[in-house]
Amino acid sequence: MTKTAVITGITSGIGQAIKTRLEAEQWRVLGISRHLPVDQEGYEADLSHLDSVEPLASRISADCKSIDA
Repeated sequence: MTKTAVITGITSGIGQAIKTRLEAEQWRVLGISRHLPVDQEGYEADLSHLDSVEPLASRISADCKSIDA
């Protein structure tokens, strides 16, 4: 069974490095970014706006059976 990870900041830095590593290990990576690349599965959100966090968490919960990381 494929493991699923939700990673913030996937377009650069540590988030991008984690994304690359997990994808190499055959994980399903759901990214969260203010500007999600078109080829990336995930969600566009600005987590600096706290009022967007709860709706995002609800969407992720509805879309995913389980999250492993």
